[in-house]
Amino acid sequence: MAPHCPVEAAAEGEARGRRAGVCGRGLLSAGIMMRGMCLALLCTIATPSSCSSSQRTPFQLPSRQGSGLTSSSPPSPPQPTSIERKHSLDKLRGGKGRETSRDKGSGDRNSPWGLLNSSKDGNSRRQRVVVFLDLDNTAIWGNDGNDLGIAFQQSGKDTGTLTDLYQKLVNPQAKLLLENIRARGFDSDVVIYTRRSSLVTYMSPARQSPVDLEWDPDWVHAAEQFAIPGGVKNAEEVMGSCQTMLLPSEVRDLRLSFERLMAARDALTRVLGLKARPTVVVTSGAKKVRETAKRLGYKEDQKAYLWDDNDELRGKEQVVVVDKYVGMPREQRKKLMEFLERALPASRLSPEVARFMLSSGEEQALGIDIESGEWRYRISRCSKEEPGAFPCPADLIGGRC
Repeated sequence: MAPHCPVEAAAEGEARGRRAGVCGRGLLSAGIMMRGMCLALLCTIATPSSCSSSQRTPFQLPSRQGSGLTSSSPPSPPQPTSIERKHSLDKLRGGKGRETSRDKGSGDRNSPWGLLNSSKDGNSRRQRVVVFLDLDNTAIWGNDGNDLGIAFQQSGKDTGTLTDLYQKLVNPQAKLLLENIRARGFDSDVVIYTRRSSLVTYMSPARQSPVDLEWDPDWVHAAEQFAIPGGVKNAEEVMGSCQTMLLPSEVRDLRLSFERLMAARDALTRVLGLKARPTVVVTSGAKKVRETAKRLGYKEDQKAYLWDDNDELRGKEQVVVVDKYVGMPREQRKKLMEFLERALPASRLSPEVARFMLSSGEEQALGIDIESGEWRYRISRCSKEEPGAFPCPADLIGGRC
């Protein structure tokens, strides 16, 4: 286990459970929970642990051109329509046809999933390690950046700025992990492995029952898991491969969620110095490393490990449990705060977005300054200048990367 990183000015024991819904973990709904200012005043920067952790009620997303967050009733009558499929998997593979390394049984060398991505100076003769990285609280600070990405979307920021935000949220331990694996004589392929139940089964307020989302058959590993190839450039292309009849509001909701997911992927690509965008595996069930590696075209004996903060995975085969990334090193936190001040000062957040962020209890990235009464970003800081290294499997030499 990596050395524990003490966190200043924030409670570290937040619940791991994912909040329901897609856009902002349930932004899309029929109404807005109106919290009293008494709760908001309790959520201060000075005493964040005093905030209660009550259930959040989602609110309706506006269009990208909208002036603010509004509540609305479900469309009546619903008129689901199919999404025009503009990007076939053959095209994403570079026009090489539908045969894959999985079909050939040839391992990872010809895999269509955007692998072999670890470094710009990789050595093909060295043994490779597949590095599966969990996102929330592992590779990315907080739980989806504790709503900062949602705040940027709802404030009209473009996808480039959203990716810039996620770059500031990347855990420096992830880059250190790849560097140390390389120092031990291995190359590494990075795969993002994230649990996003609402991207597998969509909970829509416009329907009476959940919607099982259907994707390109070649993306689907099982009923509860699918993989987005690295060749998919953006959320628009992801939605172009959705084969489920959806309402316009549902399409918008899902697209916003995938915008954040793709922004996190692209941020990791940049920060880790990957030569290609990694595959993103999305699941609603238990993470299965060996089975997933095989589905991605790797051989049975391929070295593959998942780094994840979920303590329930401790002791599982091919899983390395790490500390939750909830406290940033001082210098990284400083750069994030400077970026937030330039790109989206807390004072410019709409009341609806601010209330939503304030309602997340101990996870919240926003607080109210008692003295001034103004909103302030609340980013936990690690008391150590340098975070401890990720643990490593014993067969990667030494047991610590």
